[in-house]
Amino acid sequence: MSKYLLTVAGFDPTGGAGIIRDSLVFFHEGFIPLAVPTAWTVQDGKKVYGFVPLPPEYVKHALSLMLDKKPPGVKIGMVGSEEIVKVLYEILKNFEGMIIFDPVIHASGGESLFEGNIDAFFMLFSISHVITPNRKEGELLTGLKKPEEVVKKLKEKTKGTVVLTGSGDYDLVYDGERMIKIEGKKIPASLHGSGCRFSSYMLSFLVRGVSVEEAVKKARRKVEEEIEKEGDRD
Repeated sequence: MSKYLLTVAGFDPTGGAGIIRDSLVFFHEGFIPLAVPTAWTVQDGKKVYGFVPLPPEYVKHALSLMLDKKPPGVKIGMVGSEEIVKVLYEILKNFEGMIIFDPVIHASGGESLFEGNIDAFFMLFSISHVITPNRKEGELLTGLKKPEEVVKKLKEKTKGTVVLTGSGDYDLVYDGERMIKIEGKKIPASLHGSGCRFSSYMLSFLVRGVSVEEAVKKARRKVEEEIEKEGDRD
């Protein structure tokens, strides 16, 4: 198996989320990180003050170069714009490795992190092996509220497995046949970039042949440990 893993996401100058955090997770799990930024953000870890999507031509060129290194998996996070979504779809639709997509619509503070119609995300859903929206993103993408209804609706848009995070003290996994609640700790603290960490850990486990269910359990434990160590408590 290749020693590389690739993240395609936004640049967070604090390193708490985005391509820096994804790269740290990959490195921690024994991989050499490759990174293609899609947007620059201006933030301090608590609030996003603005973002600028990068030119689609740049993303296309950078992504093509990184794929030449044959990474077995790609994690997609913040894409920035509808034009970048189209570029990623055209290049990655023939990718033979694992794709995990963590759709980013808003920052945790509510600030927008995407320019365009969010229905464009469904293009990337269609080529992803796993999608990991949080509950708020799932509601925005489906117009539904109940987690069980959200995952069923999202499953119609992807060939892969839906992992809905942020539903209290559990994550909901749906592969079209089985719906599984993966329970964990409910910690009275928050951690910037927890979704980025979760999906990046998942990818590092999935490319080693771990099942999606087990990868969710292992990734959740990793993030819980980091929240306990680093999280801001109310």
